[in-house]
Amino acid sequence: MNCFTKRLFSSIDSGPNLIFRKAKVSGKSIEDLKSSKVIVPGFKGEALYGTSPVLEALIAGRRKIFKLYIKRSVKDRRFEDGRVSKILSLAEELKIPVGRLTQAQFDRKTNFQLHNGVCIDASSMSFSDFNDECQQLLFLDGVLDPGNIGAIARTAFYFGISQLVLRSSRCPNLITPVMSKASSGALEHMSVSKLDDEKLSGFTLIGTVEPGSTNEKVPIIDIRNFTTDQGKKLALVLGDEGEGMSPLMRSLCEKLVTIPRLRENSSVNSLNVSVAAGIFLYHLNQTYIKE
Repeated sequence: MNCFTKRLFSSIDSGPNLIFRKAKVSGKSIEDLKSSKVIVPGFKGEALYGTSPVLEALIAGRRKIFKLYIKRSVKDRRFEDGRVSKILSLAEELKIPVGRLTQAQFDRKTNFQLHNGVCIDASSMSFSDFNDECQQLLFLDGVLDPGNIGAIARTAFYFGISQLVLRSSRCPNLITPVMSKASSGALEHMSVSKLDDEKLSGFTLIGTVEPGSTNEKVPIIDIRNFTTDQGKKLALVLGDEGEGMSPLMRSLCEKLVTIPRLRENSSVNSLNVSVAAGIFLYHLNQTYIKE
């Protein structure tokens, strides 16, 4: 990766974006697109974008919403698209003013992310107090990529988990619109907390490791052989995208679980952390059903 590419990726929020496609279609360079003059309205909060995140934010009612912005062409689809219709109905019900932005304004305000022609000027999401009464939670140890955090949140919410905990010493400082977009709006309904590992007392910690891992103190179990007591309060621990769980978190786990790979002799030796989360949560759900 050359220096220009590094600068480019450091200046664009993680997540799918439009700037590469727009540069190709327009024949302009990425730098020209980013530096072109586009007048955008000032926001009181942040731009939360995408049909699903906007809809779920309106339903959840956790953010202060100052204004809804929608493209004319998207608004005209309200009779064919139930989500757009619901967004407009909720905005009217909640007395949220509605304005328009051009495509160029949407692109600039959302930093060229996939916005679907819908965004809201809304207060940012705050971290919640930790709820130690929940039965299951996901604990992210060093997962930093906002796209992965959002995808994990979406999967967790689908499987009935409402508590996402980030290890306070190894986590992002903010809950961002990129995360909400990647979660398809699920994050708008979830409790996201920052916590030190020692505050997880009362929970049985189950760690996740890649195939071939070894540990002298904590047993490593094939996911196909993993079972658990429904009466236990579980914290499923997922490590970062590069190194996995920290040694400290591994030592605190009661068990370490791995997903066996079916292709040997390959340099592709691990799964994306959000994919692994989905497999583990599905298996956990099936285990509970069988018991």
